[in-house]
Amino acid sequence: MRADRKRQLAEMNLQELRQVLIKDIRKIPTARVKKMLDSYRYIQTRIDSNLDQIQVLRSRMQKVTTTYHDAPGGGSGEDVSDQIGKIVKLERYVQADTGRMQDELTLVRFLIDSLDEVLERQVLDLRYVRGWRNWEQVGEELHYSAIHMKRVHGIALKKLVPLVEEILQKRER
Repeated sequence: MRADRKRQLAEMNLQELRQVLIKDIRKIPTARVKKMLDSYRYIQTRIDSNLDQIQVLRSRMQKVTTTYHDAPGGGSGEDVSDQIGKIVKLERYVQADTGRMQDELTLVRFLIDSLDEVLERQVLDLRYVRGWRNWEQVGEELHYSAIHMKRVHGIALKKLVPLVEEILQKRER
């Protein structure tokens, strides 16, 4: 904790301190929701990377050939079937990882779509799925002020807290 913050907390009376702590505690669950929603862009990038990697692996598999030499001992040292086996194993891993990532994307979409208010869904979609970080831009797109967009965002996050906590509890089991 920064020294300024410590000094500020030390100078507060009990009632003020209680209000600050309650406000800080309320932020914690929404931080979990934000973290889950923020993962959308990273996951999408990782899926794209995995799909590129699968194409590279398939290309390599098509290029694998046996080389022969006149010298005793014959080939290149590594059997073609071993190389293909390694490539197939890597491809399966990448496909499994992509499947897990697509499940996470589906979860984020489910969270956003679970909100009843259209405006809340639109704000979260622009912020997390499309990656718009500028509240003014979000507000302009939806014809509201940036301050109102922040407010709607906060309300939407709070509505998602119980659902995210339930999901996290199920994952821990």
